[in-house]
Amino acid sequence: MSTAPIIVGFDGSDSANQAVMWAAREAARRHVPLTIAHVVNQSQADMYRRFDV
Repeated sequence: MSTAPIIVGFDGSDSANQAVMWAAREAARRHVPLTIAHVVNQSQADMYRRFDV
């Protein structure tokens, strides 16, 4: 069994939510770290820049 960490992307879609749930279960089963990358589109990124977050 692999000991490599699991990395999954999330963009708010239903399929991404399913991928995150699978990745979380798999990381727990393997006892490895899980990284979730949240993806935003350009307009969302511009909004975050305006608020300095």
